[in-house]
Amino acid sequence: MNDPVELLFAQLESHSRETAMESSLALACLLERALWPGRYESTHQLVLPPELQKLRLEAGAEVDTFILRLCETLASPTVSLDARLTISSVLGKTGRALYVKAILSLLEQECESLSDENLYGLLASIPSGFLASQPRAQLLALVEEYHTVSVLQRFSSRGSPRLSDSLFAFQSCLSRLQTGC
Repeated sequence: MNDPVELLFAQLESHSRETAMESSLALACLLERALWPGRYESTHQLVLPPELQKLRLEAGAEVDTFILRLCETLASPTVSLDARLTISSVLGKTGRALYVKAILSLLEQECESLSDENLYGLLASIPSGFLASQPRAQLLALVEEYHTVSVLQRFSSRGSPRLSDSLFAFQSCLSRLQTGC
């Protein structure tokens, strides 16, 4: 990767919330530009600083490495939760199985500190049907490794009306996955 991208990753661990958020947003924009060229260009021009406007990730290995680093960032307790949530919103759109591991890990790590709104966003970041399209044995292993069922039950016990539909849908999907239906 190049120096401006490395700097953005380093700034994610900044003690300044503003710096970390700006960096996470810029990284999310760079990924969107790589995956969907031109789609959100007007937004990216508003968000990205001038020195990053011309930067493009090369398709293939560079994008895959970038996605891997973003997924690793989701598991990093030295990066603010807000910055990790910003990154998760774009990672969910990638349709990569690696994201599922990262998001389940984040759910387990931050179970107690996630607000209802944060959890809703995380669940919404996993495209509908995505879990069903992944290898069953691999997903079951991840669900067990990250105690996902018990984590979701703890969220359900909050009794949030906003979360009830999202949690029910996600739990139903996991139940179908476990029973093989």
